Amino acid sequence: MVESTVQKHGQLDIMFSNAGIISASDQTVLELDFSQYDRLFAVNVRGMALCVKHAARVMVEGRVRGSIVCTGSVAASHG
Repeated sequence: MVESTVQKHGQLDIMFSNAGIISASDQTVLELDFSQYDRLFAVNVRGMALCVKHAARVMVEGRVRGSIVCTGSVAASHG
């Protein structure tokens, strides 16, 4: 995504990353399914960190003083 943007537009000025999946079940902490927990963190935390990493890399290389904006969905307040 970052590389194709740079190829098409010459540089990356802004990266907007929004993560927000929730667990499909109503489990309690005593019933915590770690496969669902791992998937949630893979998307919501690791996915956002990867966006930041790759956007920052091309911005630094291109000496671009851009913006990286990260938000989470309202799904974080449910549950």
